[in-house]
Amino acid sequence: MKSRPLAERFWEKVDDGAEDECWEWQANTQSDGYGMIWHSERGRMVLAHRVSVRLDGRDVDDKVLHHCDNPPCVNPNHLYVGSQSDNMRDATD
Repeated sequence: MKSRPLAERFWEKVDDGAEDECWEWQANTQSDGYGMIWHSERGRMVLAHRVSVRLDGRDVDDKVLHHCDNPPCVNPNHLYVGSQSDNMRDATD
């Protein structure tokens, strides 16, 4: 049995709204609030905000960070790719 495409399964789990609003993940989350989704090609759960950035056509080489500091947010307009040092700097701002 073939699973449905990741993008289709992803977007049905998002409470989206206006472009500037947080689009919150409505399915499985980690204890820290970050969304998780099953990625059948990888055979494991992956972070929803990373999937959002990939579905937006961007490469994810390192960390995916939130401008909004809202862990369940998967709005690609609120997400950016950065390094571990960017992540540490963002956590203290």
